[in-house]
Amino acid sequence: MYSVILFDLDGTLTDPLEGITNSALYALDKMKIDAGDMASFKVLQHFQLDNYFSMVIGSNLDGTRSAKAEIIKCILDTLPGVPKEAVVMVGDRMFDIDGARANGIDSVGVTYGFGTGEELTAARPDYLASSVAQLKRILAGGESCPGDLQE
Repeated sequence: MYSVILFDLDGTLTDPLEGITNSALYALDKMKIDAGDMASFKVLQHFQLDNYFSMVIGSNLDGTRSAKAEIIKCILDTLPGVPKEAVVMVGDRMFDIDGARANGIDSVGVTYGFGTGEELTAARPDYLASSVAQLKRILAGGESCPGDLQE
């Protein structure tokens, strides 16, 4: 169904302890590396998830490219020829869903992250997943009821 899956990092893929993320950002700042993408990559490495991704793009540490819609646009710009119908954004907050909608791609809201089911329902994602198993079914094209929170 989808050939490109965009994942929000904090809360969706990882449950980052504040200290892990802040430590990585502090170290990168001290090394004078202005690379938000590098910080995200370091978090993925910590959780041993880095090998599952072909690209890591996120906010810049200088505060630019911080809106989810900007991040998604940046990613889509690196994928010429990939139809938007083949791309989906998976996230746990309304910003993820709104960013996907602003860029014309599908979205899956996951209720096991930082956002609440109410927040995500109000954001109107194409799908809602209450578990990783349900997310897997949605991404594989086997979930027939968009927005269904039932297992």
